[in-house]
Amino acid sequence: MRYAYLLVTASALAGCTSAIAGSDGDPQLEFTVREMTAGNYMPAPVVTATGGDGEIVVQAELSAPDPCQRVRAELDGEGKSLRLDVYIERVGEACVAVIGNFGYTGRVHGLPAGSYTLAVRHTYPGTGWPGGTVHTTTVNVD
Repeated sequence: MRYAYLLVTASALAGCTSAIAGSDGDPQLEFTVREMTAGNYMPAPVVTATGGDGEIVVQAELSAPDPCQRVRAELDGEGKSLRLDVYIERVGEACVAVIGNFGYTGRVHGLPAGSYTLAVRHTYPGTGWPGGTVHTTTVNVD
């Protein structure tokens, strides 16, 4: 079975949560942006993924070109292979010229028990920042 979802958070402000449901029996994605602050550049994102009772939880801390960003995520997968694409996009024309740091949590609910391959990819459209796969792992779901 192949499934694909699109999820958009309204902004990258702390506490913003969006959820999207798949069709019956498909996984559901909940995505929360935890913080967006000016700060020091993080050369590599810190990403973790853990399995639980019917779910995988992805947590990340990363930098963006500035704190004026909108974050959207897409979950794509087939069978026991999942990919979470996170897009960090500029909002508006004017923004303070400092690095923005933020974190997010992505919860994939409704997964049958088993071992899943998960890839997390970050993309910075229109910023000139390089993107790519930032985390690949195998996660066990109870």
